[in-house]
Amino acid sequence: MSAYDGSCPPPAAIAIERDLKRYASLKGFSSAELETLQKVAPVHHYDDQAVVYQEGEPSESCIVLLAGTVEIVKIIEGKDRCLSVLSEGSFCGQNALVNDCRRQATVRAAGPIEVLEFSRHNFERLLAARAPLAIRFQEQVAVAGIRQLRMANSRMAVVLDRVDSLQREIEEAQAAAQAHAAEDLARATAFVAQDATGAADPDGRDTLAPDEEFIDERPPEQRVLADLLDEDDHDVPAPTGGGFSVGSVKAGA
Repeated sequence: MSAYDGSCPPPAAIAIERDLKRYASLKGFSSAELETLQKVAPVHHYDDQAVVYQEGEPSESCIVLLAGTVEIVKIIEGKDRCLSVLSEGSFCGQNALVNDCRRQATVRAAGPIEVLEFSRHNFERLLAARAPLAIRFQEQVAVAGIRQLRMANSRMAVVLDRVDSLQREIEEAQAAAQAHAAEDLARATAFVAQDATGAADPDGRDTLAPDEEFIDERPPEQRVLADLLDEDDHDVPAPTGGGFSVGSVKAGA
């Protein structure tokens, strides 16, 4: 357990009276049981940010938080994540009394704290002697565990709700991106089609609809010459100026 030995007096800010019944988690204990608890569970003091329990280390005791608050921290993806914050009167690490396992998270002081440390060794001795304190403490440990489990479930529900919300936002963003991409593709397709139509009509004239009448806007003499060329298949140069006489065109010229 990472603590200094408690030989120094606690800071004035966390000095408390030794009336343990003022804590909700200990209200059901008799005066004799609380007296026994104080005899078998020494008091320890920790400075701000001191580590009470380290994740991964063997668990051999639990604590009752008498003053201050602690953070429950777990390493997730290489970073410390605060799972919850416990205030005075809370049990912490109570699984160590009934399970020989390693710490599942780090308990870190969030400011100066004062705790009672109850070891598994002392708990088992009292439980073997069927001491009322051990039985009462076992009940309180179970109740505290249920309470903390409910808190963890509530936090998990909040996290899952946020995950669902983020998932919906991602899906909406993907749908919007797909819609924009479809619009861009439609515009590009229309542009390519229009460009291809313009290349097929070198004069730059719009293609006539089947029922649209073509109006020949060329001068009369050019229309006559074009008609003659179509009929006689003669290669006659187009007039370059002035008037034009049909009679000047000679076959074989």
